[in-house]
Amino acid sequence: MNSLRIGVLRRRWHYYSYTRNVLYRLPEATYVPVEDIFSRMATLTLRANRVARRVIGRPLWTHFNLNNQFWEVIPSRVDVLHLFNAISYGRTPWVSTFETAVPRFLEVMAAIHQGEPTFSPFQRWRFEKALQAAASDRCLGLIALSERARRVQTLVLQWTTSADLAQAVASKVQVVHPPQPLVVENFETKTTLPLKPLRFMFVGHDFFRKGGLEMLQTFIEVRRASSYPVTLTIVSALQGHDYAVHADDAAIAEAQRLIRENATWIRYFPRLTHEEVLREMRQVHVGLLPTYADSYGYSVLEFQAAGCPVITTNINALAEINAPERGWIIDVPRGPLGEATLHTPEGRAAVQKAILAGLREALAAILADPQSVFQKGRAAHAYIRQFHDPAQHTQALRAIYKTA
Repeated sequence: MNSLRIGVLRRRWHYYSYTRNVLYRLPEATYVPVEDIFSRMATLTLRANRVARRVIGRPLWTHFNLNNQFWEVIPSRVDVLHLFNAISYGRTPWVSTFETAVPRFLEVMAAIHQGEPTFSPFQRWRFEKALQAAASDRCLGLIALSERARRVQTLVLQWTTSADLAQAVASKVQVVHPPQPLVVENFETKTTLPLKPLRFMFVGHDFFRKGGLEMLQTFIEVRRASSYPVTLTIVSALQGHDYAVHADDAAIAEAQRLIRENATWIRYFPRLTHEEVLREMRQVHVGLLPTYADSYGYSVLEFQAAGCPVITTNINALAEINAPERGWIIDVPRGPLGEATLHTPEGRAAVQKAILAGLREALAAILADPQSVFQKGRAAHAYIRQFHDPAQHTQALRAIYKTA
């Protein structure tokens, strides 16, 4: 019997969202790179924008919507396509995993933040066509990465003009959290780490969007005020100019200065391989993701799988994967769908204030009771074992694919 052939977008084959949630999840399947017309258009757009930046200093078009649609140039010789955040208009049976909602168009994302759509006639037509594709028999399932994503999808479906269409799409949505293998197989090995110094770690190239500058400032402040030894490992490219906090070159320079001036206790790596990151996680006590904006937060799962409780904000899916019994939660101002209030200067300032205060409170609690890192770490490790078991994730995908 031939193995199931699963098509995965060639252009995004190595993207982390695909390697994390799609590629090689079924050991008995064959994974096949596939092409489509939207990928070709996206490639051309990127090339044109590179030229435009050199000539006029800015891109001409966005390729965001092109990334999230699929239409085969030639029908793929696969049994099923597995997309991420995308809708397929072709004939091949397909599945899509999504982090916020589908269809993932710019106008849909704007409407999610606003609470209601302001679609142009063309945008309305495209939105309805995408939902019709999702409602068709060719769509085998829509996989929400979190309960929060399912709530957002429910909101988006309210914008269609057809209640039957909304119901047909809603019936295909199910929540399947990402898989996470254990980084530390036996938690008891973690308890052999000495508690002096307390070792903290941050991972994320979008340093400022993920609360990295606030983290640096707070650690420097707390370390000056406390005699308890603390170290901080940072793995980040220190990327700025993000969509959440819009960190500029001055912010990047400030972060570089703070890291440089505190190099006796801050270990900084611009980049490490994934295996090197996991090796570092095995040697630290607490992970950090005091983020302004993350739809999920994969590094939190990896820290927890390494027996490290994590300090996070309570936005989006982080409110599901972190909890007081297995980590520390920073309450920030949020919208009705769990996103931080980032869309006004006042909203961003309120989030920043909450992150700074929450980090101080969490660090004070940890320094007052260092043993808590093992108590919470054990609970975090058990949570990953129970709710992010890779074998369960594989079985969930197998059940969705079987009708192909």
